[in-house]
Amino acid sequence: MKEKIVALSPEETLSQIKNIALSKDCSIINEEPSKVVVRHGVVFGYSPTTISKLISFQVAYHNSGTRITSDTSLAISQMVVQILGIALLSIFAVFGWWLATDVRAYAEGLGSDLARSFLELVRNTDPHQAIKIAGTIEIIVYVCGIGAVLSVLEEIYYYLKRDTFAGRILRLLPTLPPQK
Repeated sequence: MKEKIVALSPEETLSQIKNIALSKDCSIINEEPSKVVVRHGVVFGYSPTTISKLISFQVAYHNSGTRITSDTSLAISQMVVQILGIALLSIFAVFGWWLATDVRAYAEGLGSDLARSFLELVRNTDPHQAIKIAGTIEIIVYVCGIGAVLSVLEEIYYYLKRDTFAGRILRLLPTLPPQK
């Protein structure tokens, strides 16, 4: 949540916020007498300022100016895409780990029919080659696991920095001079 006090009336403040938001590629979702909600960003954004989000700006009288508060939330579509990505990476990692373990067991003479079927699919049932194939699968598992962890960390970062864009809009509004 960001906050700022400006030397304008609430109506002028909302008008300026809308103009600034529209000039920054936002779309206005909802408009009320003391509040405006805008959407900004894209689902596959690559930073806290470019991801899809909803920003609510509320205004209220404050002494000789107007107090603005902004609240930013990530768009549902953004969260769904990220959750699906993390889930898919995790599923691939778990399935790959299971397959690699089974292929290694097959190379040692203990594997299941799944490992044999997989090795026949790649046209190689030689136990020495099976170990190499298992190693390749394990590399893919590590990449998927690291990708899932990095995606979770990225989402945490986006969540913590979600107010960055709202702060940029508020900085463009005139500040109330200090009272004497």
